[in-house]
Amino acid sequence: VIAAGATDASNNIIYFSSRGPAPSDFPWFGATKPDIAAPGVDILSAEAGTGGYTLMSGTSMASPHIAGTVALMLSANPTLDYDDVYRILSETAVDIGDTGMDNISGYGLVDAYRAVQLAMEMRAPRIYHIPITDREYTTVTFVATVVSPTSPLDTSSVRLILTFGGMTDTIPFTPSGDSFFCELSFPGEVDVQYFIQAADSLGRLGY
Repeated sequence: VIAAGATDASNNIIYFSSRGPAPSDFPWFGATKPDIAAPGVDILSAEAGTGGYTLMSGTSMASPHIAGTVALMLSANPTLDYDDVYRILSETAVDIGDTGMDNISGYGLVDAYRAVQLAMEMRAPRIYHIPITDREYTTVTFVATVVSPTSPLDTSSVRLILTFGGMTDTIPFTPSGDSFFCELSFPGEVDVQYFIQAADSLGRLGY
């Protein structure tokens, strides 16, 4: 759960924004809340039952800013999990209250641009490979180029996951410069399914 506080046009927490710590009837009783703040005063919003728009205020207006930021982060890096998302939001927030996390503004005001930048920096390795579709050859060389944008690549993790004849096998690639090679022989024309995976030094898997 990520709790949102609401700010006004001057980036101050507005009076109606709930303060922490979390009350006793919540599972996270005593926890510092909110987690992060976002604009929540005079926000242009759809108006129910009219088909038009109106200005509205509330933490219900702040929460969509957080949700939208998370959506952009996941679009930039679909491998992020909850812990990644929370850490990025907290590390990139602009502190607008007491230093550090507090019970009024949390970690501070959400910064969508910085959050997406950090999400992109945490991307898993990317694999570039021209798929092999010709089934006429009995010996096939698989070639892949792997780019690890944030952490060093674990070269031993670059592997071919191959399925044919009802069996699945994992074959390591041989590094050669910036590329990786794997040569296999097949008993004539066979139907083969495969994918390539690689991990960086932090264990983030790319496919």
